[in-house]
Amino acid sequence: MPAYPQIITGFVITMLSIACGSSTGKSFVPAIPGYNEKERQAYVLADELLEVSGISFIKDDVLAAINDEKGTLFFVHLKKDSINSHKFKGKGDYEVLVKVDSVYYIIESNGNILEVKPPYTESTEYKPKIKGKVEFESLVWYQELNKLVFI
Repeated sequence: MPAYPQIITGFVITMLSIACGSSTGKSFVPAIPGYNEKERQAYVLADELLEVSGISFIKDDVLAAINDEKGTLFFVHLKKDSINSHKFKGKGDYEVLVKVDSVYYIIESNGNILEVKPPYTESTEYKPKIKGKVEFESLVWYQELNKLVFI
């Protein structure tokens, strides 16, 4: 059985397809040792969030996410049931976003890192020199080192 990280929040994000006002699809929460089922909150996300990657909580009831393919940054206000979207770039293969202060860094599968600053409608692209064909899936911010690390 895999070791799970400590559960920090009681949110469960459920992505279902909504058609004609009725929910279809399935979701579940695995039995995780130490997880308090009574504090769980489930939210059904809108269809426009079907292809999101890199979900990051920025407040207790707000999360940021990116569209995996279309270059859109979303701010999902869970309690208000509203979504703000910001187009930062066109078609791509976006994997993860990391928030540093008010700036988001997004890694593309090819290793390019996009810096997206308020008002989140454009990006600055950084292209690291990488030899050979490599696909990146992870980006981490190390605050104490003031560095982004991608894997």
